[in-house]
Amino acid sequence: MPISFKNIGINKAYTRPQLADIWGLGGPQAIARGVFTPANANIIILFVTHNKRDDSTPYDDHILGDVLYWEGEKGHANDSRIANVHVNSDEVHLFYRDHHRDAFTYKGLLTLIQFKEKKDKPSEFQFLMGQNESFDEYELKESLIELYGSTLDTTRETIIDARVGQRHFRRQLMQKWKSCAVTGVGKKEVLLASHIKPWSKSSDGERLDAYNGLLLTPALDRLFDEGIVTFRQNRKIVLSNQLSPWEYQKLGIDTAMELRELPVRTNDYLEYHRDTIFKQTRSY
Repeated sequence: MPISFKNIGINKAYTRPQLADIWGLGGPQAIARGVFTPANANIIILFVTHNKRDDSTPYDDHILGDVLYWEGEKGHANDSRIANVHVNSDEVHLFYRDHHRDAFTYKGLLTLIQFKEKKDKPSEFQFLMGQNESFDEYELKESLIELYGSTLDTTRETIIDARVGQRHFRRQLMQKWKSCAVTGVGKKEVLLASHIKPWSKSSDGERLDAYNGLLLTPALDRLFDEGIVTFRQNRKIVLSNQLSPWEYQKLGIDTAMELRELPVRTNDYLEYHRDTIFKQTRSY
C-alpha cells in the first residue's frame, strides 16, 4: 500500500502502531527508526524526539520558532538523500514529540534550509516548518544550480537556501511590518525584504531573524543594501556622500525620513550596519 497522508492531520498525535495500521505496514517495527524511507516513493519521514531515553544516543534535536534543528543518523545512511531533497523532489515529513513517552505529533512538510556534513559525528540539518504549500520545484532547482553548479557537492559543508530561507524571511517581515518600514507603502508586490546584517555575514539564526530585516520600497532597499543610507538609534535616516542631494531628490529620498518604529533587537543589527556597511556621511 502506498504511503499516504490523506488521513493524517496536521498537529494531530499518533503512536507508531497507529501509523503502521493506517499505512498497512503490518507492525510498528517498520517505522521504529528515526528515518523512514518508503520503497518506490519520493518520501522521507522523520520521527524526532526532543527528550530521549537515557540509554539513547544523545542527539540534539529541537524546534526553535518554526525551524527544526536535527542531527542526522549516526551512520550517515540517508545524509546525501536528505541533503539533495530539492534536487530529487523528495518530500520530507515530520513527526515530532517532546518526550520519548509521548505520541508523535504530525508537523507536516519540511523545507531544508541548511545542511552541514560532519565526518566524526552526526551531520547537522535545519528545516523550515509549516511548508504545507506547493513550491516551484523548477525555480528551486535553478537556484541551486546558480549557487552550486550543475551538481551539489555533498562532501563539503553545503548551505541550501534556494530562496527558501529568503521566502520565509520575507513572510516574517510582512507579518511584522505590514508595509514599508519607512514610507508606509503597503503594496506587497513592490516591497523587498532587506537584511540589515547581510545574509553572508549572519549566523544561522540571524539569517531567519525577523528583527534582522526591514521591509522597504525598491529605492530604499537598494541604497540600504549598498550602505548608502542607514538609520540612527533615534530612527532618523542618514545619507552618505556617495550621492548628491539632487540624486537623492530624484530617488525620492530626503533627510526627513525615519523608521516608523525601532525595536531594540533591530537596533542591535542596525549598529552593525552603521559601523560596517554604511559609507561616509554627508554633512547638511
